[in-house]
Amino acid sequence: ANNLQLVVSRLMREVEESAAAKKTLTYQLEQQGAKKERKYASEQRQLNAELDRERGKVEAEQQRRLAAELEATATQERLLREVKVKADALEEEVARREKVERDLQDSKGELVSLQRQLKESSGLLERQSVQLANA
Repeated sequence: ANNLQLVVSRLMREVEESAAAKKTLTYQLEQQGAKKERKYASEQRQLNAELDRERGKVEAEQQRRLAAELEATATQERLLREVKVKADALEEEVARREKVERDLQDSKGELVSLQRQLKESSGLLERQSVQLANA
């Protein structure tokens, strides 16, 4: 019976030691888990911050490109307006020159007609002068 008590006593002590060891291991595992969770959370915050910085860079680049495109478009529109104004001015100049050319041709025609009339009148005067001299 004494032996049995010793065995039971020893088994009880081993059960208590095992329970204490289990508690210790559980505590250590919980601490490691909490440490890993904190590390994971820290890494996640760093990754999120880096992602936000990269997003900011991309957005800034997109805005810069958009501004450059808008500026280029505005420049193109301004140049197109300038070209249109110059083209309109050239068209007006061409029309004016064509009118001057037509007027010049008309004037040449009138000059030829007047020269012919002058020649005819001159011939008529000459004949009348000869007739008066003969009379």
